[in-house]
Amino acid sequence: MPDALPGLPTTGWEETFTLAAAMTADADAFVRALAKVNLPLAGRSAAQPDVTVSAELRADLQHRLVARSRDIDTDLRARILAGDALGGLGDPRFKAQQGPLGRYLLPPMIAVDGGRYTIGSDEGLEDGEGTEESTRSAMRIVHDLYKNNVQAFIQLTEE
Repeated sequence: MPDALPGLPTTGWEETFTLAAAMTADADAFVRALAKVNLPLAGRSAAQPDVTVSAELRADLQHRLVARSRDIDTDLRARILAGDALGGLGDPRFKAQQGPLGRYLLPPMIAVDGGRYTIGSDEGLEDGEGTEESTRSAMRIVHDLYKNNVQAFIQLTEE
């Protein structure tokens, strides 16, 4: 198994700053100053349940973290940290929806024409171990995935 990607260097003060965000009299000013030197840490700090920041600052952090996480010129480890912070803060690309089973987040989607598609690959595999196959209409796949995930969620919550 390959070695794990090593983390970015830290200062050792990250947890202290996260806790301090809840103790400051002006969380917006504290988090804004923190974002200038460590954007993911600012996002993690703003996401803490006992930290209240303005909607404007939250939106600014979210959009900056999205941009950082998608910037191919940024170190992969920094992109991962940005995505992790975004998960706690809330990703603005996901829209809150209400369905028959309650609230959920709808991720961004793109339209895919119906038809048959080849997925998987036989490249680099030994004989008989190929994963390439033709699939049904893309819309049918989405329907089946949704239906199966909802059923799995219901089973999980009933246990």
